[in-house]
Amino acid sequence: MFKVYLSDIKYNQVIKDKSNKENYYDVYTFLRVEGKKIIGKEYQDKWVRKDSEFQNSLPEMIEGSFYNVEIGFNGKISKILPYETEQDFINKYSNNSAISESNS
Repeated sequence: MFKVYLSDIKYNQVIKDKSNKENYYDVYTFLRVEGKKIIGKEYQDKWVRKDSEFQNSLPEMIEGSFYNVEIGFNGKISKILPYETEQDFINKYSNNSAISESNS
């Protein structure tokens, strides 16, 4: 998994298939991040077809937010997950019940 920054979203981009039918895509542009710093100027676009299984599996995509991405064997983004800080992870998976001590 790689931490990335979602720098740009382009909605409803049109690509025509072989039968000249229009297909609509959202395009997400990611920049690689290490720590809290954007590394280099290289970017990777992910074209996601509207109403696809991949589109339906996406978290809420907000420009300017951080995400974790998984890269497949083909070098393309195969999974996008919301980025959680270590504290977010602890809060999400810790037991929220109050602990009380008794000296009786």
